[in-house]
Amino acid sequence: MIRFIRRTRRKLLESGRVSRYLAYASGEIVLVMIGILLALQVNNWNESRKNKKAELKALTDLHTEFVNNRATFQDHLHYKNEKELQWSEFIHQLSDKTLPEGTRPKRRIDPGSVTWNPSFGTLNSLLHSGNIDNLENDSLKIALTHWEGLLDDFLEDERIHLDFTRNRLSTYPVPRPLLEIDGNKRTPHYLFQD
Repeated sequence: MIRFIRRTRRKLLESGRVSRYLAYASGEIVLVMIGILLALQVNNWNESRKNKKAELKALTDLHTEFVNNRATFQDHLHYKNEKELQWSEFIHQLSDKTLPEGTRPKRRIDPGSVTWNPSFGTLNSLLHSGNIDNLENDSLKIALTHWEGLLDDFLEDERIHLDFTRNRLSTYPVPRPLLEIDGNKRTPHYLFQD
């Protein structure tokens, strides 16, 4: 191919036809430019395909991560609701003066110190590497960047609730009847009665 081009160029220059040579040279330049543009377009298509593939993988990983976090959150919510019911019943029994003494609670309830610990490996990787810009959905990008702040607010509220439970409710007194010790009697005699 190169020999053909050189031979054609040499013939045109030797024959003295400069205008024809200039037309040929311009055509050659146009062909080279078209080749370069085609190569760039193929490269862009290839990069676009790679970006789409990376975006699909990131979205799939994000979906899996959020589904797993949602499942652990549902378990955590169920646990918290159970603890709330137990505490509510505990406080009700302590404050109910009509209950017989034997039915009142004898011990405190575990304050429910389990916290929700979501995993955000994929999200953090996207945010900190700058690959979040590869996502095409702008509203998803905005939601993902705001998610960390919302999660921090939720976890702070949960820590406050846990601290309250530990500091206030776990110290809630369990009534223990004061007994008078009498060596002659086998049954206890309560010093204070409601």
